[in-house]
Amino acid sequence: MNENKEDEIMNIVKRVLRLLLLALTVAALASLTLTENASAAVVDDLTVKQTLQALSILPPDGQAAAMFDRASCARMLVQSSAARNTIAEGGSISPFADVSFRHPVAGYIRAATQAGYMSAFADGKFHPEQAADGGAAVRGLLTLLGYSREQYGLDSWQFAASLGLLDDLNISAGQNLNQQQANRLFYNALLAINAAGRAHIETLGFALQNGVIDKQGIIANASEGPLTVFTANWHVNTGLQSDSLTVYRNDRLSSLSALQTHDVVYYNVGMNTAWAYSDKVSGVFKAALPSRLSPAYLNISGMDYELSPAAALKLASSGIEYGETLILLLGPDGKAADYLRRGELVYDVIGFAIAADKFVGTDADGREYNGYNVTLITVDGSVLTYEVKRNYSNLVGRLVRLSFNNGESSLFWRTATNLRGKVDAANLLLGDMKLAEDIRIMEVYGNGAYDSAYLSRLDGITLSEGKVLHYTKNSAGAISSMFISGVTGDLLQYGIITDVKETRPQESAEDGARDEGDGDGSDGDGSDGDGSDGDGSDGDGSDGDGSGNGGSGNGGSGNGGSGNGGSGNGGSDGGQLSSTYSYIINGKSSSSSVSGAVLHGKKGPAAFVFKNNQLQSLKALEKLSKVTLYEAGYVLDKDGQRYLLGSAASIYQMSGGGEYKLLSLRQALELKTTFTAYYDKPESDGGRIRILIAE
Repeated sequence: MNENKEDEIMNIVKRVLRLLLLALTVAALASLTLTENASAAVVDDLTVKQTLQALSILPPDGQAAAMFDRASCARMLVQSSAARNTIAEGGSISPFADVSFRHPVAGYIRAATQAGYMSAFADGKFHPEQAADGGAAVRGLLTLLGYSREQYGLDSWQFAASLGLLDDLNISAGQNLNQQQANRLFYNALLAINAAGRAHIETLGFALQNGVIDKQGIIANASEGPLTVFTANWHVNTGLQSDSLTVYRNDRLSSLSALQTHDVVYYNVGMNTAWAYSDKVSGVFKAALPSRLSPAYLNISGMDYELSPAAALKLASSGIEYGETLILLLGPDGKAADYLRRGELVYDVIGFAIAADKFVGTDADGREYNGYNVTLITVDGSVLTYEVKRNYSNLVGRLVRLSFNNGESSLFWRTATNLRGKVDAANLLLGDMKLAEDIRIMEVYGNGAYDSAYLSRLDGITLSEGKVLHYTKNSAGAISSMFISGVTGDLLQYGIITDVKETRPQESAEDGARDEGDGDGSDGDGSDGDGSDGDGSDGDGSDGDGSGNGGSGNGGSGNGGSGNGGSGNGGSDGGQLSSTYSYIINGKSSSSSVSGAVLHGKKGPAAFVFKNNQLQSLKALEKLSKVTLYEAGYVLDKDGQRYLLGSAASIYQMSGGGEYKLLSLRQALELKTTFTAYYDKPESDGGRIRILIAE
């Protein structure tokens, strides 16, 4: 064997060993990346953007280039490195013939090329305004992460994919990136394992939490605050520029005018960005831990809340007495950024009453007393508990106004507004009224159920009069928050009635049969009196006890809540009627007995209304036969008409013994059969397919 042949064989062996080493490295890194991100869900684009801005990797809104060009790529690479925030503005040296020292990112271009993240073209120029493609950005990031060409060879793209750089991206190496794609790529790089075996973000001084980037912690680290908004001029002495200020409220892009009194604000002057949060919680001040003079936690009605340093200092120097009602203003990390005493509230609280109970408290002198609490859910999702002057259990399941007067808290039932119209999500309209981009919507139902609703869910639905219980407007005149009642049907439970036993000793045309309403009809017993609000609009009468003294209310005539009752707990004499219903909900069998009423249930799919775990009403669902199910979450009937599935729709297959088996969507699709679909009401009214049964 000659020397040339031996050299050729040795070169082949070296190439094989190099490829084997590369394969092992990629496999190990892929395993590390998988371990780090196993529980991580897809992060939304806004979170990606906010995180990069908080780290100064991405410039503030309004300061970034119109496209993701090579100059932008150079800046983001340097700001993602250990050299972040060290590049001085100005200078007198032009790094390239086409990059003057006066170029706004000349310093970043110089640093990026010196570090080997990027390089000039063959003509010796950098071409800063040229679009940056995926291949150039990926190669720069691999170098930034400490990997050499010997480690990834010629296929840098596959190597980058093994590190997770290309997760949730559909791009190619030669494709010019837009800013959103670039944001995702650089965000993924923060999570990637570098050549030293660490997540890259850890080298920047930030830790991962369960494999996920702690956006709130990064924002808090990069920002000043918290400040509590008391006036519209809260920002005047902060250094923020109001004319170009970027504002996020509750992690949604918002505006300066949308901020509300008692919002908590964090801000970054360099980014000219503010983050506002409106979450609140309230209750009775029970304890300061570990001590009153050095508090780290505040116990409110049995719950411990960590205090921000500013809130802890304020509490330590305050004269607050145990037993006082406090309202905690929460920051993005759930800590109490500030707090208010009850006397500082300059407005009434509008909320949906979800609980009312008695408690034994201790007054300022240490003496026990019997008191009453009411718990409200506000439109922004805050759960607030207040001490009130009497038992308001009759108002649970209704929208109320909590008023503070002479040291006492009183509750008043609010009637619905007359606002109505069709929701146009794309144009932010309800009828002819403008909706704010960051509008918050809370849907409620008379049984005490509630959940946040979104414009996308309400799009195309016409809200009839009485469906909008309450709304507020921002300074621009757009609706910024709204309580709606029983619009979508998503707050009800849906299942299959399997057995009905109804006893009617005294059959009568007045045995309680009523039609199921779309509103809060489960309250329809007339016991609270619709006219008890006094003026019929704000609920300023005698707290809903049926003794209202004027206005447009009905003074206790008892119309049964905002709906028409459903098949509710009625009866001819309420004494001898009884009924028992067996059913399946979410695949689980159960039964409910109703004393003194029959609900006129029939076997088959139905909507169920429960209140305090007691069955209140039933309504049979409408039927569609022989529909075809699609993975995207809809069915088509035989005429090609599409019907959307509800977010919690249940799919069943009936066995030969007549039992129902709950199926996953994938299991249902694998049956390759048609289904009978059951819906609560037309989609134009907010309805959805709630139950599917394989045919």
